[in-house]
Amino acid sequence: MKDLRTAYALLFGAGFVGGHHFYLDRLLHGTIAATTGNFFGVGWMVDLLCLPYYTSSFNRTATASRDRSCGRLCCCLPLVQCVVILVVCGIALGLPAFFHSAGVVDLEQRMAGTAGNPYVILDIDRDASAEELQKAYEAQLRDVEASKDCKLKESKESRESKACRMKKKHLKKAIEFSLRRSGETKEEPPRKQRRRTKSDEDREFDQWFDQRRSEWEALVAEVKEGSTRLFKSDDKAHEDL
Repeated sequence: MKDLRTAYALLFGAGFVGGHHFYLDRLLHGTIAATTGNFFGVGWMVDLLCLPYYTSSFNRTATASRDRSCGRLCCCLPLVQCVVILVVCGIALGLPAFFHSAGVVDLEQRMAGTAGNPYVILDIDRDASAEELQKAYEAQLRDVEASKDCKLKESKESRESKACRMKKKHLKKAIEFSLRRSGETKEEPPRKQRRRTKSDEDREFDQWFDQRRSEWEALVAEVKEGSTRLFKSDDKAHEDL
């Protein structure tokens, strides 16, 4: 037999991870609630009203055998916690990359600060080595310098046109971003600091962590910019009306 007061105590104490469902042997509901925050809070409000029915339904079908729900809870809750942690980690690590691969947002362009995707600007694959990236940069730079925009000079100071300077600026940002992503930069640490540099594994982890953080920062910035544009377009539409 299950006690309604215990079920309500679990609802208020662990309702968003499905504690009351596990208490009432509703394992499927409990697992789904634990991974979705009890259906993003909506299920919690439904359970608040339906919990007496859940409890009475269990008691009608329960036998007079010994209650082993505590043991089942001790086995299920750690498993559910592991599932929740894996889901949260998966979202935290893979959500920006998912939006990028789906074409929703170009995170590489945002992180590089270029007018287009840095690898498209360099006309090279993402898995290219630092040497190949440098060669691609030099080839693109020669093409830019030979372009019509760079041959035109501003009359007063005889310097490159604005369009030429912008092309070179974005090209430089593209190569700097690509070299950072490849894990190789032009700068080397001073001789006195080389002994204190981290091991290869630590550097790889730091690079991986910085990349995930940069992806999230780029995604948040893109969402903010998109929201701002949307609100501005709505305000303009209301003004036109």
